[in-house]
Amino acid sequence: VVDNFLGSRTNQQLLGMIATIQDRMIDAEIIDHGVRRTDHGFRKNLNLWLDTFDNDTLGIMSIFTAGFFNPQIEQAVAQLPELNHIDGIQSRTHNMVLSRYSSTDFYKWHTDGGGHVTWNYFCYQTPKQFAGGDFELSNGMYQQDRLGTTTIECLNDRLVIFPAKYQHCVTPVVAKHSVAG
Repeated sequence: VVDNFLGSRTNQQLLGMIATIQDRMIDAEIIDHGVRRTDHGFRKNLNLWLDTFDNDTLGIMSIFTAGFFNPQIEQAVAQLPELNHIDGIQSRTHNMVLSRYSSTDFYKWHTDGGGHVTWNYFCYQTPKQFAGGDFELSNGMYQQDRLGTTTIECLNDRLVIFPAKYQHCVTPVVAKHSVAG
């Protein structure tokens, strides 16, 4: 877990960039035996794969790439072989997806296919107007292997790095309602 990953200025710049493309986001899909489909009982949120390579998505990708491959992060991750994104066949290859969670959105327990390591970055407009959206991480690849879980709170400008093969989920998001008084 890396707090203040981008810093407040870059975090705000990123949020502004995301706002310009949020209308391009679609219902998140799952891949079931190679077939993409939506399943709102398993996953409910919006996504935009950032491999469209236009000016808007390249700007977002460049912010993350600079953060992911800075010497301090590389040195810290290199100390944990299970997270090392530099060595091996996954060397510096990545897919980036922007996921947006609104009220009642969630993602049930799953693993991420097609990658060695997953990097999740939390960002939102402050002050925080929701509860939930927290990240739960298992210590196993399968439900029967899950001996314990860790809950990582959804905090603005927080990065979570973990082996993609470990089960994880996103808890339901609940909008906070202000009470007039």
